[in-house]
Amino acid sequence: MAVMVGFFLRGMLLMFAISASVTSVAAVAEDKMMFRMIDGDGGVPLRVVETGNPDGPAILFIHGMAQSTLSFERQLNSDLAKRFRLVAFDLRGHGGSAKPWRSSDYAGSRVWAADVAAVIEALELRDVTIVGWSFGGYVAVSYLRHYGDDRVRGLNLVGTSAGLVEFQPPKNSSVEKVTGNPDSVARRSSLDLAERVAAMHEFPDLLTAEPMEPDDRDASFHSGIMLPAYALRLFDKLPLDNKDLPERLTLPTLISMGTLDIGMDVPSARRLDLALPNSELSLFDGIGHFPAYESTERYNQELADFVSRCD
Repeated sequence: MAVMVGFFLRGMLLMFAISASVTSVAAVAEDKMMFRMIDGDGGVPLRVVETGNPDGPAILFIHGMAQSTLSFERQLNSDLAKRFRLVAFDLRGHGGSAKPWRSSDYAGSRVWAADVAAVIEALELRDVTIVGWSFGGYVAVSYLRHYGDDRVRGLNLVGTSAGLVEFQPPKNSSVEKVTGNPDSVARRSSLDLAERVAAMHEFPDLLTAEPMEPDDRDASFHSGIMLPAYALRLFDKLPLDNKDLPERLTLPTLISMGTLDIGMDVPSARRLDLALPNSELSLFDGIGHFPAYESTERYNQELADFVSRCD
């Protein structure tokens, strides 16, 4: 009996030790990466993540359609955190943010702009550099349209024209070529769950010229499937035309684009650079739609240099 009690006590002590170790690790992780929910436009809860130097210049990352803050793991968990205050949030309908179902919850540019404004206000961001990747570029420009640039020091458009100029997809590069299915967009918003899952499995292949790392590909897929089909179907009401804005966007702008981006060709990127009064273009040879992922070291360095120049 005494032996059994001894084994029991040693087992309990071991369990407490393991528990304390896990708690300690969790506390460290929480100290490094802070998560919160804030109210976006209309009270829609938005999931926000923050890390980095709280006293450094702020950078706000806005992800693309059917993705999430996980897209910026290679920025949030990088040396950028030593110098900058890094903030990202899941767009409405995406990731850990709420998924409203009314058409009006996604229509027009003002609702997206107001969500960005809510994040900036809640976190008291000043002189923030906004990074807009893919559809995130449209969201960033929507914010500038409705709220101006008083609290913004710079804009980084990544793999996007943000609707500021007419653009063309590259020749011989299309959704059909990558996925092998000309109806892939419709399949991603299908109400047939099995069909939608299959289509979303293909979606990460659109984002990069070379295959993602398996764990990152899984994260991209899961982020995609978290955007409900009904919300994706409402995205035909999104604000995609900003061609009236270029002359008004006088803030410093860095355009980061891969030469193998399937969404926009290099001549379109050059037109965007010419249209903006205070811009610079950085082309990533052999890189696809997401330079921040595919060429992380170079992208992070260029972003850091750009933020410093905007001071």
